[in-house]
Amino acid sequence: MAKAKKEADFAVVTDRVLADWRAARRRLLDTRAAAPAMHDWRICTRRLLALEALLARRSDGDHSPCAMRLQDAFRASGKLRDTQVAIRMLESLRPRNTAATRISRRLRRKLPRSRRSVVREVRGVHTRELRSLVAKGNIPPKSAGAPPPAAWRRIASELRALMSASAGSGSQDALHQQRLRIKRLRYMLELIGDNAGLPAGAQQALPVLARRQAELGDITDTHVTLERVARAVRKNSRSEEYDALHRQLLRRYQQLLRRQSRRTIA
Repeated sequence: MAKAKKEADFAVVTDRVLADWRAARRRLLDTRAAAPAMHDWRICTRRLLALEALLARRSDGDHSPCAMRLQDAFRASGKLRDTQVAIRMLESLRPRNTAATRISRRLRRKLPRSRRSVVREVRGVHTRELRSLVAKGNIPPKSAGAPPPAAWRRIASELRALMSASAGSGSQDALHQQRLRIKRLRYMLELIGDNAGLPAGAQQALPVLARRQAELGDITDTHVTLERVARAVRKNSRSEEYDALHRQLLRRYQQLLRRQSRRTIA
């Protein structure tokens, strides 16, 4: 098989992103929204939305055509992901905690219904629809190997939004928004790299963004689990085991917050 050329126009990049999304959709449906398949589908969906933003004639943010078409499926998958994250974290705690086991079991009983909801929503979205939506707002690049005309302006705008989010209050909502901005910027840069390569500075930024995304992901996952434990504590207010579990996770969450407060994106 002939080696693919390094530079490709955005028609080729679009085909590749949509093919990845279609394959991830098939795996999600085949496995009935098993955790690894759903994780892959969510990544492929975010890459698709980043591509749409790079190609768009105007920036619609979270109200872009693809985002609006995918919002129900993405929202359902997010709820399922949060439950799966909480189960995984609770079951990994050492030493084992009876309260953690009980909460995990209750969450597991909710999984089948949540997975059916995700499968139903994802099955209702088809690749041909998304291709049409992306193409409708597409500004063609000036030459085959070039990024779309507005791509770098989109990236600059996303970088400014990230810097603004990074200067926020440090609340969980602000940290979550920062993580979403990092993901979007990272996927935009990767897609430009797939097309025409990246300047050295942008190449060096990619591992920094990936590392920061992982750090913020740890904070979000701990917060998601802590919320579910807090609900259980309210229902079992006289249980020392539940209180001890809540204190353990709260200490972990606070440690992660202190660690991130000392770091900035360079």
